Amino acid sequence: MEKVRLAYAARAGGTAPVWTAYEAGIFRELDIDLELILIPGSKEVARALDEGKVELANFASPAAIQRNLQHGSDLAVLLGVMNRLTQTISAARPRQP
Repeated sequence: MEKVRLAYAARAGGTAPVWTAYEAGIFRELDIDLELILIPGSKEVARALDEGKVELANFASPAAIQRNLQHGSDLAVLLGVMNRLTQTISAARPRQP
């Protein structure tokens, strides 16, 4: 079984496809021993990917572009799965005294 390390930048909705496939056993069915590694922050994930500490990553793609421009890296974004904002900020209206 091939060992593959996949980093993700946050526990958020954007990582749902990775976790769903992991929990469903799809990687095992493909003979892949997947290790999921939380590395908080997309910039840090891009660095780990660039330095060869992980083979795959789930993070915000602008961090890959920024790493390429600032550090001469050759990271490639292979897939984007969302075309809209998935997080929002909500607040309660202050109560009147």
